Amino acid sequence: MAMLIMIVISTGCRDMIHDVNEISTDVPELKSIRMIDINDVSNFGTEGLNPYRINTYETTYLLWYEVAQWAKENGFNIIKPAEDGDTGFTGKPGVYAYFPVTGIHPADIFVWCNALSVKNGLTPVYYKDKDFLEILKDAADIAKENYRTENDLIHDMNGNPLIEYDFSLPVTFYQNLNANGYRLPTVDEWQYAAQGARRTNEDKSYAYSGSNDMNEVAASTKLRIPGSLKPNGIGAYDMSGNICEYSINEDTVNFTVTDSAIHCYGGHYLQGNSEIYSVQRLYDLKGIIKIYSNLFGFRLAQSI
Repeated sequence: MAMLIMIVISTGCRDMIHDVNEISTDVPELKSIRMIDINDVSNFGTEGLNPYRINTYETTYLLWYEVAQWAKENGFNIIKPAEDGDTGFTGKPGVYAYFPVTGIHPADIFVWCNALSVKNGLTPVYYKDKDFLEILKDAADIAKENYRTENDLIHDMNGNPLIEYDFSLPVTFYQNLNANGYRLPTVDEWQYAAQGARRTNEDKSYAYSGSNDMNEVAASTKLRIPGSLKPNGIGAYDMSGNICEYSINEDTVNFTVTDSAIHCYGGHYLQGNSEIYSVQRLYDLKGIIKIYSNLFGFRLAQSI
C-alpha cells in the first residue's frame, strides 16, 4: 500500500503568504499526497480505462524539494533546480513552500517520480529498457544537452562543467503502467478526473473542472496554494487554472515515452476564460516552457 505523505500548513505560515485571505475555509489542511481512488471507470466510454489513483493536489515545492534531496543522496540525478511557484526561488523551502512546484525540466519529473516510488517502497514506473529492468535514475540520459562549459574556470560548486539542457526529450524510454509507483497521469486519466469521473451530466458538461463559474474552481490572474478554491466532483482541486499540468499518452503496445507523448492540460493562472481548459503538446510549448517555466507543474497518479 502506498504511504501517504501529509504536510500541514500552520496558521502562522499561512499569514506570510500573499493569497492567504482567499484560501478556502473548506480546506483546513494541505496534504501534499492524498490519492483519490477512481475505481469506477465505466463512464469513460468504449475506449477503456483501468482503475487508477490521482492526487487531490498539485505537487508542492516542499514535497518536490524533500524528495529531490533524498534522490541526490540515493543515486538519482535531477538536472535542473525546480522553482517555488511563481517566485523564481530554487533553494531550501521557505514561506512559499506550499505553492506548486514549477520550472521543472520534463525529464526530471520522471526521475523524481521513480525516486519517490523507491523511497516509499513501491515499484518504479519509468525505465530505460523495454523489459523494465533498468530503472530511469538519471534525467541526463533522456534530456538533450544544449550547452556545456569547456573553460575550467567556469564550473559549479563541485568543480563540474555547467550544463544547460534543452526542454526536449530526444531519447525514448519506457513506462510500466502495471507498476504501483508514482507517475504522471495519462491524458485519458487526467481528463476523466478533471470531469469528476463523469459521474453526473453536470460533471461532464461543466465549462471548468467542477463548475461553470471559473472563479469558484480555477485560479486566474495569480498563482494560489493548491486547494485554495472548491474541488471538483471527485474532490480534486485546481484541475482548471493555477498551473498547467503535464500528462502523458498511454502506449499500451510498445510502452514507450517520446517527446510528442507529453501534453499539458488545465490552463494556467495567466490565461483567460476561454483558454483555462486548454491542451497543448510539449513540442508546441518548448519555447514557452523555457521562458515561462513557472506556468507548468504536475500532479501524481498511480495504477491500482
